Amino acid sequence: MSNFQILFQAVSSSMVKIPFPLFFKGEFFKQPSSLSMYFLVAILSLYGMNAHADYASRIQNSNSGYSIRIDSNSVIEPVARVGSDGKNYYRVGNPIVIDGNSAQVSVSGLVDCVGRRWGSSNTRIHSSQAFHRLFMYVASAGVTIDGKTAYRINNNLVMTVETPIMNWINIDAGMCSYAYVGLVRAAQEFTSQFPVTITFFINEQIIDGKLVIPAMDLAGYVRAFTEPKAVPPFDSWPLSDSTVPMRLAASQLNVKAMCSTQTSSGQASTVNLRHGQLSSIHYDSLVTESIRYTCKFAALTKVRLRLDYVTDGDPQKRLPMKDASNRTIYSKLDIVDEQTGATGTDIRVGIHSNRTIYIRSRIQGNNADAGSYQGSAWLIATFD
Repeated sequence: MSNFQILFQAVSSSMVKIPFPLFFKGEFFKQPSSLSMYFLVAILSLYGMNAHADYASRIQNSNSGYSIRIDSNSVIEPVARVGSDGKNYYRVGNPIVIDGNSAQVSVSGLVDCVGRRWGSSNTRIHSSQAFHRLFMYVASAGVTIDGKTAYRINNNLVMTVETPIMNWINIDAGMCSYAYVGLVRAAQEFTSQFPVTITFFINEQIIDGKLVIPAMDLAGYVRAFTEPKAVPPFDSWPLSDSTVPMRLAASQLNVKAMCSTQTSSGQASTVNLRHGQLSSIHYDSLVTESIRYTCKFAALTKVRLRLDYVTDGDPQKRLPMKDASNRTIYSKLDIVDEQTGATGTDIRVGIHSNRTIYIRSRIQGNNADAGSYQGSAWLIATFD
């Protein structure tokens, strides 16, 4: 990705300063007396209450758990894998195995053995009645690679997950069996569900040697115990209630570059578009910064440039900018090619030795809440 982070900033008081750095058995009984009938009902009720109990272990601090980091010097596999959509995918480094021993995975946090509960209060359940599942919090990319479902990280990065716990599965697990309220264990002690193997792929070869990888929630591992032994009746699970959350740490992958970049804002991989202080009653601001590509191509080479950012329900699909109170204003972002004037969020250009493009941000509106607003986007440059 021409992985420029594009930061936007805006602020307001009575002025909007827009700092824009861009989850019975049938049995026959004689009719009992009223007293003996009451006794019988009471016994059956108590028996029924103790017969059904279920609980799942839950992380105490949902910000802890597994943290996965892609090695910045990972090699992009030169031979592509063909996905089920017929497109090429290039593996990033080696598969990452979560098994308690990987240098690319750290784990932290404490787990309440009796966290989420349903059924009765009984928690003395045998280890053979443990069920495990990995709940995914990233969207499917709508494609399989090597027969495995791919999940979308961003426009140029996907991952596959290989594990037997993508659905509820019964695996004997001693940790947190025969539990009681108040029993706490370290997240690193939960190992019966291993291994989980994650593999990353890029869709398209990048030209400038930088692949910026955002921090994000990936999945949540859940360990549950049921009595009687039965699959838990849940097909979704809040990340904050999971036994051990799984996240991708922010990182930057450095690969062999065909192009170098220089920005008008002076930073190597970040373009800041600052709108400054604007009136909250009526604001209309246009800011432009440039990025110059200097490349080593032997001939004119087609390159695709596109902006990548998370949108919300805005019908114009503009970049949402938030303040500390989560209020929103919007920026209309465009890429502009200096030579041809081609404009949009996804354009194609030809580069031989150098090319300059502009990133343009426009914010306009009326009666905004006063505050400091910011958002970010990524400029991705790949071979077309």
